[in-house]
Amino acid sequence: MILPLVKREIKTEYSFNEGVPGYGTFIILYKGIPIGGFKLLKYSNGDVYFHDYEIVEDLRGQGVGTDVFGSILGFLYDTGYKNIRLQVSSSNPAALAIYTKYGFKVLESVELDD
Repeated sequence: MILPLVKREIKTEYSFNEGVPGYGTFIILYKGIPIGGFKLLKYSNGDVYFHDYEIVEDLRGQGVGTDVFGSILGFLYDTGYKNIRLQVSSSNPAALAIYTKYGFKVLESVELDD
């Protein structure tokens, strides 16, 4: 699939893990070079859990993560996924900013022991 971005062409390649139905690992490519990735888990009720989203360090802080995430959300919505779940650490303000920009809200907050 190719996700259109403003002034960018990002392509994601994916593979669904054998033996785990509905679980996919996606690699984000820019001009054939891997620049990040994410994972999806599809629930039987039609929801999808988005996790392990990452953009390579050299491209962080340039809006790439925000643009790519917006395109991923558009693709998921167009594919029929209306409820997208994710989790993020409160110690990751950049990720929190991306997710809140696209309308995600904190539904639950938990503290983990070290």
